[in-house]
Amino acid sequence: MEKRALDWQAVEARAQGMSLVELHAALEDIQRTLPHADALDRQDRGDRGGYYRDESSVYRIELKRRGQA
Repeated sequence: MEKRALDWQAVEARAQGMSLVELHAALEDIQRTLPHADALDRQDRGDRGGYYRDESSVYRIELKRRGQA
């Protein structure tokens, strides 16, 4: 299983261009995806869940920066 590394700068730039609605929707999508990603990770020792958690941290930081956290 090839592990994906988060491109922090690209995700930060994307987050800065997202609306509040888009940021919240992205976080909700990640939350719905995590149980499935984690299940697959247990099967093949992947790191999908970690990738999505890293991505969500960028979105949460952006919300906090905007005073929305």
